Amino acid sequence: MNIPKHRALFQTAENAGQKLIERSQEDPAVVADVYSKLYKVRTALDKLSARADQRLGRLQHVLLQSQEFHVSFAEFLEKLGRVEEQIALQAPVSGVYGTAKEQNQQQKLVNDIIQQQEPLFEQLVRAGRNVLDTSEPGPDREALENKLTDTTQRWDSVKRQTADRQEQLDQVLPLAKEFHGEMQDIKPWLSDAEKRLQAVEPDVCDQRSIDKTTGYVK
Repeated sequence: MNIPKHRALFQTAENAGQKLIERSQEDPAVVADVYSKLYKVRTALDKLSARADQRLGRLQHVLLQSQEFHVSFAEFLEKLGRVEEQIALQAPVSGVYGTAKEQNQQQKLVNDIIQQQEPLFEQLVRAGRNVLDTSEPGPDREALENKLTDTTQRWDSVKRQTADRQEQLDQVLPLAKEFHGEMQDIKPWLSDAEKRLQAVEPDVCDQRSIDKTTGYVK
């Protein structure tokens, strides 16, 4: 479009027109015609320049918005990748109370990360949609749209896996704790019983020894 170049050309034409007006004062028709032509061109050029400035402003805003978005989006994807890796390395929920308790603590850390990142994810999606709305159709716009869709699916998958694991831990942990407590209660008796059995004399055949052994066993 090169508006500055054509504005310079118009300035040259306007100077020539002014000289023509000065030399045609005795011919009102020529003066009016030159004024009219200059006015029409100047008006059209000013409108075109204003529209171009507005478009340039919008493009600059979109570019800035897009740059900020891509920086924030890249940082979010990095965090998302770390969470996905952490989830992939998780061992199955254990029925051993101590292990399940530790797994629950680790899971709460993952839950906290997701809760902290959820507002950022929603903000990025809105910003991405705004960039799409102001972008021209083409490969870049399509690539961004695909990236938003893929990231949304990954984020939903992470939240679903996290929620499922927490639900499983909530079910297993109380049962593991109850079993652990009952086993702890029975351990002293079991230890004492084993000691008493070890103290019992070898098998004997006389009635007195049998009665004594039976007393120990009971």
